[in-house]
Amino acid sequence: MTDKHPIPTFGLTHVAIAVSSPERSFRFYEQLLGARLLGDLEGREGEDLSGEDWIEFGTAGAQDVLVLMRADGPVTGDTGQLAHFGFRLQAEVDSEVVAAAVEAAGGTVTSKGRFPGGGPFVFATDPDGYEIELWYETQAEWRSDSGDASKPFDEGEFAISPRD
Repeated sequence: MTDKHPIPTFGLTHVAIAVSSPERSFRFYEQLLGARLLGDLEGREGEDLSGEDWIEFGTAGAQDVLVLMRADGPVTGDTGQLAHFGFRLQAEVDSEVVAAAVEAAGGTVTSKGRFPGGGPFVFATDPDGYEIELWYETQAEWRSDSGDASKPFDEGEFAISPRD
């Protein structure tokens, strides 16, 4: 085993989905998760976004980005081989409370409960029919060292080196 590390990342940071109305979808996630706009739209949450063909947003305290792209045709929520995408809760919240928040934001709860030996979960569909999961589990101890994102990149520390 090498003591070198692969290229540093923040992990999986974004998913892009086709939606019928980027603004409607953003408002769902804004109400449910406290989503905030990113990129060129940052800080424009109070504005009419109905003319936008794509919207990217994130959630406070995370590196995640969800990109909502206006679809060329009907949207079915079909994800092909992708089953769902999930949002990990920062604290253990009763699934009934989460389910109520999903419904208040305009989503549809498909199942809820507790994982065997684990925390609460809610599966739901967003306004375009995409399946999302909201769940809680304790952080694995090995993940508590998230690294220092402000540290400069030192190519000598990583297993992948640029080509000469």
